[in-house]
Amino acid sequence: MAQSIIELFAGTTELASDAGRISTKNLRLLKKAVAYQAVFMQEHPDLFTSMDMTEMAEGSGSGMQISLTAYGLYLAPLAKMCISQLSWKAVRSIRVRPRDGEARRRIEAQSRDRDDYEGCGNWEAL
Repeated sequence: MAQSIIELFAGTTELASDAGRISTKNLRLLKKAVAYQAVFMQEHPDLFTSMDMTEMAEGSGSGMQISLTAYGLYLAPLAKMCISQLSWKAVRSIRVRPRDGEARRRIEAQSRDRDDYEGCGNWEAL
């Protein structure tokens, strides 16, 4: 059961590792995550029957308002740390540049055209 939860949050399956699609480092992190999750599940037998709250406040006229975390109830904290270090979970920046001077000139011209329209009043989306 712990492995199923880790697969859900990690976005991969045991079949992918059997097929050799996961690096050694990522496999090590996934194994640690499963181990942490198994201990977490033993210590939280009500795992599937309760809710994790981040905030509980009295609503104005509508009673109690409760904010729930996306994974705090189901995922062990150390398992979350392992999953966040997986290579495909890393945040990456993508920088797009024009390939040549002509493309750059077109982008600059479009930018100038857009700036010209900003002075024509407020346009609302249809």
